[in-house]
Amino acid sequence: ISICNLGWPNFSSLIVVTHLHLVSTDGADPNIMSPPSAIDLPDDFTIDVHTHAVPQFFKDALIASGMPVVGGTVLVDGFMTPKWDIDSYMERRDQLRCDFSIMSVTSPGVNFAQGSEAANLARRLNESMAKSIATRPSRLGAFGVLPLPDVAASLVEIKNEPRMAVKVDA
Repeated sequence: ISICNLGWPNFSSLIVVTHLHLVSTDGADPNIMSPPSAIDLPDDFTIDVHTHAVPQFFKDALIASGMPVVGGTVLVDGFMTPKWDIDSYMERRDQLRCDFSIMSVTSPGVNFAQGSEAANLARRLNESMAKSIATRPSRLGAFGVLPLPDVAASLVEIKNEPRMAVKVDA
C-alpha cells in the first residue's frame, strides 16, 4: 500500500507502507494483529491523503473575507489557491495511478467566516464533498469540515453529516 501526496500540480511525494497492522480494540488482544480480510488491499494500492477540495464558492468566500488576490488567484497564508474541480482532479489522479483519495478543505478552514456564515460554509463544503463521493464511492472519501471554534454548530454539523464518518466493519 502506498500513501501519496498529490496536493500540488507538479509535486508528488510517496510514502510506501510495507506493513499494515491494526490494533485490537476489543480488549481481547492488546498486541498488534493482522488486518481482517475485509480490508485487504493489493500491494500496489495507492491512497492520496492530501487532496484539498477547493470549490469556487469556497474561493469566493475567501476573497469576500479579504484574502489577497494576486493575478486573479486568491492567496491563503502566502500560497496560491489553485483552480480545482473534481473531474480535472480525478483525471490527474488517474494519470498518477492513485486508487483512492481523501478530500479535505484547505487552510484556513471555515473559521475565517463569522457566526452562522462559518456553519453554512462548512455545510456547503461537506455537501460538495459528499456529492463527489456519491458518484465515486470506491475512489473517494473525505474528512468532514466543522465550523470550529463554534462547538454547538460543530455538534450540529456532525449530527447532520453522518456520511463523513469513517465506518469500520471488522
